Formats: sequence, C-alpha cells, structure tokens
Amino acid sequence: MAWHGHELTAVFRFRLTLAPGVLGAVLLCPAPWSGTAVAHGSVVDPASRNYGCWQRWGSDFQNPEMAQQDPMCWQAWQDDPNAMWNWNDLYRNGSGGNFQAVVPDGRLCSGGRTEGGRYDSLDAVGPWKTTDVDDDFTVRLHDQAGHGADYLLVCVTRQGFDPATRQLGWDDLQLVARTGAYAPGQNHSIPVSTSGLSGRHVVHTIWQASHMDQTYFLCGDVNFRRARGTPPLPSRVPAGPARSGGDPARAGPGSSNSREESAGSLNARRSVCVWGVGIPCPPPATEA
Repeated sequence: MAWHGHELTAVFRFRLTLAPGVLGAVLLCPAPWSGTAVAHGSVVDPASRNYGCWQRWGSDFQNPEMAQQDPMCWQAWQDDPNAMWNWNDLYRNGSGGNFQAVVPDGRLCSGGRTEGGRYDSLDAVGPWKTTDVDDDFTVRLHDQAGHGADYLLVCVTRQGFDPATRQLGWDDLQLVARTGAYAPGQNHSIPVSTSGLSGRHVVHTIWQASHMDQTYFLCGDVNFRRARGTPPLPSRVPAGPARSGGDPARAGPGSSNSREESAGSLNARRSVCVWGVGIPCPPPATEA
C-alpha cells in the first residue's frame, strides 16, 4: 500500500417550506445510535457542526429565536437546510489519502466545498456551540451504513487558535489520535488524550471508510474545562495512507473496535513521518 505523507499546514437566505406530511417524514430520520443503516454517518459526540444543528433544531428549524440563541446554526439553516437534513453525507470520494490537495485551508469543515457547496456554511467563522470536554475524552462515530474504516485521524486545534475569529487551516491542527481498521459496525469509540489545552477548540476528524475511497471531514467544537499545563502536542502531523485498491485491512472477527495495526502498516507509518514531515514518529501507542 502506498502512503502519502503531508504536513497539516496551514447569506444566501433560503426559507424552507414543507407540507406537513413531508416534514413528518423528514423528522422520522432514525436516531443516531439506532440499529438502522440507511445512509452514511458522522461524529455525534462531540457533535459535528451540522449534526449538532440538526439535533438541536431539526424539529423547530424555522424558529426565529435560533438567530439569537444559536447564531451559527441559524446561518447554516438559512444557507442550506439540506446540510442538516443530510448530516451524514459530508464526504468526498477519490481523495487517495492526499487530503490537502482536495481540501484547501479555510474549507476543512465543508470537506472542500463537497456536494456542490451544500456544507459551505460549516466553514463559517463564529461562536459555534461547544461541548465541554476534559484532557481525556472520547470521540464517538456513528457509522450509520456500516461502512467500517481503514483508519480515523482525530486532530485538535493548537492552543491559541480561536475558531470564533479565524478560519481553520491544516497548519492549525495537531494529531491526537490515529486508529487502525474498524470492521463494519454501527458505533465506534475513539479515546483521545490531550495536554496543555484550554478553552475553545475545534476537533477535526478524518474518517476513511473501508467500502471505497470515501473520506469524511468532520468538525466539532469543544471547550476544554481544564489543562494539565504541559506543552501542546506537535502541530505537524502526516496525512493518512493512500488507497491502492483491493480489500482494506479488517479488524478481527467479532471486533468492531479493533485498534491494532499490522507490522507493515506501522513500518509504513514510521517512514511517512520521516519522509513526509521531516520529524521523528512517536512510538506506537498502546491502545485498548
């Protein structure tokens, strides 16, 4: 399998009117932790931006009070309500592991303006609602269609970056978790450990699905309630591996949360760090 190492560098108003029957059908979208596989998926905790807006306002999306209570969701609903109704479709096909080539700075939360710009509002700078987290927290991915994963990369913005006033770029991110393959399943939990972070941050998750070269780019907003006071993690991290066709590595039988990587994958991972970024790789983490 070939690997690409890349340094993570840095209103149009639309009012939706639905007939009662249609609105009822929309609101019957399955709950995120149900067993029904009908679409794709997203990070539901800490909630991705459009999933959070759907969760908070999906049953009351025309309420004008949203403009004051949740202004970032308000601008998203006004820009394109389908970004919320289709909270599980924020992906790109054919990235080949070269994420910076298809997703430029300032467009990390919309997947590089994927789906014809449907998710552009998620790149908007401002006070997005946050989820309170501690140094150690868990990212929960709902794989609604059971695609599985070749891997997931979880990044958090560096201390000092303010997503309420600045657009997000690749150089603003630091890698905090990398997984191995996940077998097809509904719900996956990724433990994350950080240090030296406080206040508002963006959690950016890259989910490389296993069924094809399909990559999800998901932004969620968090507030770190405390920090250990240790220096932040390095800001430069490698991109994921390129897909070269064939069946991806799979988790062991019956394990939907396998976090093991083959010796070959680990060796490739180490070579990517040196070749792609010019910094030594950290030792492989011991993960449950």
